[in-house]
Amino acid sequence: MAYNTRKNLRTLSTKNKYWLSNAAFYQAYYFALRYQEFKDTLEEMGDGSRGLSYDSQPHGSANKSSLEDLAIRRSRISAKVDIIESACRLADAELYPWLIKAVTNNDVGYDYLYYQLGIPCSRGTFYERRRKFYYILSHKLDELNN
Repeated sequence: MAYNTRKNLRTLSTKNKYWLSNAAFYQAYYFALRYQEFKDTLEEMGDGSRGLSYDSQPHGSANKSSLEDLAIRRSRISAKVDIIESACRLADAELYPWLIKAVTNNDVGYDYLYYQLGIPCSRGTFYERRRKFYYILSHKLDELNN
């Protein structure tokens, strides 16, 4: 059974150190859910090495090559993956494997993590770390957009 993440965090007291506005929380929440989409896109894009030509001849062009475009797109998407992973590590490096699974999948809650994957913490600790993750991610996204 999935635990309703949004309801739990939306009712968080404004006095809590990890409080976020609804808009900031939802931005972080849905961004984290796109983690697998970002990873799949990177895998589908490849690294572009098959399109390289090593003919030792100089090639000049004022236009960006498709390889440069690919590198830029890969860099942007890779940065999104890195933001999510680093926010997880900052929230709790020890719980990172379980936390990343929980925040990037809509249907993974504490019960699944505890009974199926053996998360080594209490329910309260897990939900506090998850709130901390969304708080950190929200601030990282603000920095990225400013």
